[in-house]
Amino acid sequence: MPCLCEVLGDDGWCLGHQEESAEARAWAAHLPDRWAELVVLWWIATGELRADPSLLPDPRHLPAPLAAALGELPG
Repeated sequence: MPCLCEVLGDDGWCLGHQEESAEARAWAAHLPDRWAELVVLWWIATGELRADPSLLPDPRHLPAPLAAALGELPG
């Protein structure tokens, strides 16, 4: 999933922040492909987000121990 700043390019930035656009897009280009899933898992792990099954990634694509732990969460 591409980061929004990559999708919008320079046109997505207000005039006061266009200089930051290239730096932000270069940073986002180094994010792993599954960055959005990792963020959700981090928020669940830190208690910032409830483990709502609709927010969880498909457990078939996760390491077995993590998938097992998520399967034990109340749904």
